[in-house]
Amino acid sequence: MPISALILKEKAIEIAKELNIEDFGGRNGCLKRFKDRHCLSFKTISVEVAAVEGSFYRLLLDKTLSFTGDKCTSGKASKQRLALLFGANMCGKEKLKPPVIGKSKKPRFFKNIKSLPVEYEANSNAWMTTTIWETHIRKQDSQFSRQERNVVIIVDNCTAHNQPEHLKAIEIVFLPPNVTALLQALDQGIIRDFKRKYKKMLVKDLIKVLDKNETLEVSVLDAIN
Repeated sequence: MPISALILKEKAIEIAKELNIEDFGGRNGCLKRFKDRHCLSFKTISVEVAAVEGSFYRLLLDKTLSFTGDKCTSGKASKQRLALLFGANMCGKEKLKPPVIGKSKKPRFFKNIKSLPVEYEANSNAWMTTTIWETHIRKQDSQFSRQERNVVIIVDNCTAHNQPEHLKAIEIVFLPPNVTALLQALDQGIIRDFKRKYKKMLVKDLIKVLDKNETLEVSVLDAIN
């Protein structure tokens, strides 16, 4: 189900509860009849966006409900992004704390913040570099070494992913070139679902501020949290 339709369904269920309607399930058929009755259709918003990798943490949905026959356009899409490095074991029970890479070394929203739920790094392009990669791997190596574990980390052959020397607990295995989309586990829907869930949370926050006639301001700290 598209994210906007899912949010509409959740909002409808919430309103039904407020009206003490106990048997409302918000089924797809009910939503379809509602859209047909009010001449609504699901459309792609025409926006300008850069074709680069990363998580556009201020970018809203590219699809929405619109009146049939109306043009569905918007202004320039936000290109502010963060890069993230995900890591997990084969069954998904253990997830590594992801490094998050932004453009600003000291975002103003970090003032008086003593700790973050992620490792934050920065460079002018907000993307992975060999230095950030090696720092992260050495931190993980120290952690696994203290736990007396031997770990194989499988990564793609991105130029930033090198082979740090003298690792104690980690062995790095590189995937062959041009097969990441086929063989890398995190590319089998995990990264896509992460972005979908993040965007769903963003839209929910937007709905809350619209109900209060306020403006949604998403900082790097908000995105990280």
